[in-house]
Amino acid sequence: MKECLRCLQTKHKREFPKSSAHTDGLLPLCRVCRQRQVTAWRKKNKERLKEYRDKYLKDNVEKIRAQQRALYSKNRNRYENYHRKYLQTHPWMKFLGYIDVRCSQKSCASYPRYGGAGIERRISGPELKKLWFSCGAPRMKKPSIDRKDSKDHYTFSNCQFIEHRENMQKANRSRGAKK
Repeated sequence: MKECLRCLQTKHKREFPKSSAHTDGLLPLCRVCRQRQVTAWRKKNKERLKEYRDKYLKDNVEKIRAQQRALYSKNRNRYENYHRKYLQTHPWMKFLGYIDVRCSQKSCASYPRYGGAGIERRISGPELKKLWFSCGAPRMKKPSIDRKDSKDHYTFSNCQFIEHRENMQKANRSRGAKK
């Protein structure tokens, strides 16, 4: 048994965090009081904590990436199953990914017609979700994201979900008109 210096309650030793700096190998504050102390310090020192975190991330980019790659490869099936289930319950997010690839990845085959032509993604996940349901995409056979004005950005007011077949016909008509 040990007494906490903060709350002055006598508690079992397992209620105290370990500490090699103390002779008995335990902190003088119980876990509850220690957690309150840490929470209060973090609240008081938000800016200092943010600076430390930012500096650590900047100085350890490669180390963090290596850890993330190792974690992913160790748990690849778990991550893929989670992602698959997530997209089943949030199908509009798949289209957000498509938009991002078209507009920002130069290695994408369609980048020249989208990001290369100055088209940007200016629609958020929640906006796309709203659009998904307002356009009736869950009832469509194969929904497709369409920009009403093909020269304008991906914005909430310029996007709609239509059937893929209809979108392809629209694209073919506009390409035929350009020739």
